[in-house]
Amino acid sequence: MAEEPSTSIDDISYDEARQQLTVTFTGGQTFIHLGVPSGIYAALIAAGHRGSFYAERIRGSYRRA
Repeated sequence: MAEEPSTSIDDISYDEARQQLTVTFTGGQTFIHLGVPSGIYAALIAAGHRGSFYAERIRGSYRRA
């Protein structure tokens, strides 16, 4: 099955050593979250609706840099 692009998220990167998740939205905003476990990153990548997953599981749960 082909991966569906997110309509709200433009780019996602993860630094496993630092547990640092960087999310860039289509509007140009970039947020860096600290202390994000690799399992949350993997779940975000696998999520059918990445914008919703981010809003529900990451945005208010992990400190921003």
